[in-house]
Amino acid sequence: MGCGGSGFIDNNRDNGLAGTWALDSIAVDGAAAVTCPGTAAASDVNIGCSRQVTTFTEDGHYTVASADGTLTQSGTFTYDKVILTTIVGDEDIHAPATVASDKSSYTMTLHQYGHSVVYRFVPVP
Repeated sequence: MGCGGSGFIDNNRDNGLAGTWALDSIAVDGAAAVTCPGTAAASDVNIGCSRQVTTFTEDGHYTVASADGTLTQSGTFTYDKVILTTIVGDEDIHAPATVASDKSSYTMTLHQYGHSVVYRFVPVP
């Protein structure tokens, strides 16, 4: 549950994001998804992905670890069932995100190198 206060968004299980997720695949500009680890090719850039693992807590914190378990990033987040905002230091990243109704995956779209990149994550049991 949230800590209360104006504008705070509960990051509880109701929004489906709390838990641990592994990066499963990426797709660039609507092309077929590439399974991670792998590389998705665009006309002018290749975008690689690893099987990183992200954990979102109910109190609004998250961590990202590489496939070997090394912590690579941590910060806070909010998710209002439309936009996932991650905050690292003073950098906010806002990305459209959708959790599947059966919570079998979530996707997030980022604009990178002039391309739309869809990241698909699956739950880690």
